[in-house]
Amino acid sequence: LIMPMPMAWPMELEMGMEPIQLKDYYPDCAPYEGQCRFSPCYHLSEPGCAVREALAEGAFCQERYDAYVALAQEMRRSAETLDPDIVL
Repeated sequence: LIMPMPMAWPMELEMGMEPIQLKDYYPDCAPYEGQCRFSPCYHLSEPGCAVREALAEGAFCQERYDAYVALAQEMRRSAETLDPDIVL
């Protein structure tokens, strides 16, 4: 699966990859690694998420974050389609 990403090159995602691995395809997340309250952090709705805090402060690109969230949600829907018992 190749996804066009705003302000970046298209990225090729591995089939069957775990949703937590998505952040590894976003180098902008790297500076916040280990700073989130919870580990692992999906950077979606967890309290104390350093990426979401950076977003609120304007230090993280809203367009990139929106693309990240959309892709994470698509991965969740896809996983649920394959196995309705999966909870991500």
